Amino acid sequence: MKERTIAELAAVVADPTKPMRKRLRAVKRLAAGQYGRAFIALAGAARHARDDAITAATRRVFAECRSQWAIDDVCSHWFFWPEPYLGDLIARNGWIADRPAKVRVRTALHVRQPEALVYGDEAAAAALLSAAADQALAEELRDLALEALKSLYNQVAREVVCSAGINDGNETALSTAIAAGYRPANPARYALLLFLAGEFERYEELDFDGALLRATRRVAEPALLARLAAKARKHGRLDWLRMVTDGRSTELSDEEWDSVGGILVEAGRWDELWSMASEATPIRAAALLQRLTASDLRPEVETDKADLVDLAEECTRYPVSRMLREARRERKVCALAMSADGSTLAASDTTGQIDLWELPSGSPAGSVHMRSKGLYQTSPAPDRLAFTPDGELLIAASSGTKVDYWRLPDLTPVEFPDGGFGSPLAVSPDGRHLMTGDGGNSLAVRQLPSATSKRRLTDDYRGALTMSPDGTLAAGLVGFDTGTGVRVWHLLSGKRVADIRESAYRLAFSPAGNILATGGPIRLWSTPSGDLIGSLDPHETLRLGDTMVFTPDGSLLAASSSGVVARLWRIPSGELAATIEFTGDSEGTGLQVTADLAVTSDGRLLVSTDHRGDVRLWHLPSGDAAGVLHSGAEIVRSTMSPAGGMFAGWGRGGSVWLWMPRIYEAANTPIARLTLADAQSLRALPEPGEAERPWIELIARLVERRHRHDISVDAKATSKPHGDTDIELGE
Repeated sequence: MKERTIAELAAVVADPTKPMRKRLRAVKRLAAGQYGRAFIALAGAARHARDDAITAATRRVFAECRSQWAIDDVCSHWFFWPEPYLGDLIARNGWIADRPAKVRVRTALHVRQPEALVYGDEAAAAALLSAAADQALAEELRDLALEALKSLYNQVAREVVCSAGINDGNETALSTAIAAGYRPANPARYALLLFLAGEFERYEELDFDGALLRATRRVAEPALLARLAAKARKHGRLDWLRMVTDGRSTELSDEEWDSVGGILVEAGRWDELWSMASEATPIRAAALLQRLTASDLRPEVETDKADLVDLAEECTRYPVSRMLREARRERKVCALAMSADGSTLAASDTTGQIDLWELPSGSPAGSVHMRSKGLYQTSPAPDRLAFTPDGELLIAASSGTKVDYWRLPDLTPVEFPDGGFGSPLAVSPDGRHLMTGDGGNSLAVRQLPSATSKRRLTDDYRGALTMSPDGTLAAGLVGFDTGTGVRVWHLLSGKRVADIRESAYRLAFSPAGNILATGGPIRLWSTPSGDLIGSLDPHETLRLGDTMVFTPDGSLLAASSSGVVARLWRIPSGELAATIEFTGDSEGTGLQVTADLAVTSDGRLLVSTDHRGDVRLWHLPSGDAAGVLHSGAEIVRSTMSPAGGMFAGWGRGGSVWLWMPRIYEAANTPIARLTLADAQSLRALPEPGEAERPWIELIARLVERRHRHDISVDAKATSKPHGDTDIELGE
């Protein structure tokens, strides 16, 4: 029946001016097809008619309905648009929908027939759980839903209830499953159910040696591990501690670690706490030692332990994940540069101002303004900054203006008659050569420190300028008759040594200077010959904004592609070593790299930034996550000091952020894996700030204390030497 016809007939039924015979005939026509839409229209028309004869006729029609499809349509309409007159119609006739499951459950509860649901499948069980938790439903209906949940016949439906209690932490599902005696088919799942429900006697009968819980933990989601840990801590389950760690405290999740500490403190297991603090990562050790400080039950400890407790208390004021400093700016940053010794950071902005800071303190070290004037005599925005390796000159370049120079540390302007023009800017690592623009698309090389003896390299420079670490070669994009390609020059003579007729967005020399990596398609070229060594991945293509960097020893090349993935290749074989996905955070939100990749000077960490303002660290060569530092502002440009001790980035809000990745890495490394040399290198970091000093000292002391082998262990403790880190628990 067409919608128009249904509407016309319903209008006749509701119109009191029409003859009763005609109205009753319209009722019959609407009922004849047994269509749900027609029934809905008829019920509405009868409500508006306010006529006893029409009401009686429509009630007879509905009572005689045998079409389940029509009933399903009416029930679904009421479920989504709960009109009271439809609810009355369903209740009066005892209608229960067949599908979908959530409508069937709601209608069965509405007509007070929960027994109709006990043979339901997994969808019905899920709908019953939802109804039982729906505070918008009357309490009577929620109770009926619980009654049905406790009487399910289908094992698949029972599994749904158990899984909701285990996986989702649904307390209603947990209590229902226990009360109804539901038992998952998998014994390990049943052990989880009993443990989470606090049925410890029944749990111990089933899993007397902890094997089931231990096996489940290895594949469990973090949220489930957290609930297990919280339950164990709440009930002081020392047996859980033994079972889940199996002697390996370094494998605990953060929630489990926190619960372990709480259980041991509440049980007064001081020796075990000291042992764990001596084996854990320094971050976790600080949290454990802080518990000793906060506990009224803490026993007296010897002097060096007391010092560690005091240090841990000081460290808690500076969370290591926010161990950064902010140099506040109100203007957009255009370029960043760090001096070779890592003692000074420079940042330029859109007004032509260049600010300097002392590192690592972040104290202001002065500011200068671009002297050269751009179009309309305004100060240009320097988009290139560089320090000479000896730290005596600061150089700034901008499109369409002369290159400016200042002598450090007093920032005295230096005038060079022919010091360059335009934004290309690069200083050779040996400090002998400076590459700048020379007007138009020209590129020239000059000798430092006087910026004289100019040699023009090309008149068709297209971008992507880089120099070899030994200062002998340079590479950049130039125009060829067939398009854009890469040209390699010898810096001392200024002569061309190789042409690579393939365009690229990124160029990078290996540390030895004997390999040039190019991307677009990522390829390796022998230098100075320009011979192709090979392609790393025919499907991997870098685009504008992607980044590429070698590790200091030249054994790995890291490249980010489209900002969402980074790959590590072994050099020179080109073998893929690891793939890093910048996705899959806890909120399911994709991450995107927003600034250049960087590698610490020891080659142990790869550093990236994402659009949420997090600095992410990755172990090399494995590519495993090493931790996250938080700034809260999207980092859009970054730089690493040549010494690798300081990482700087600027956010869209104008702030410049400073980090020391080496401290963060050490704070997240188990103390057993840190050496005395690591402790010494941390203490040798130049001028640590207020936030870093207590962490450096705590890490160093924990390492030294471990290597003195004077960790006290309770003589009565029993241990399970299983791996590199053991938890010892007395009976």
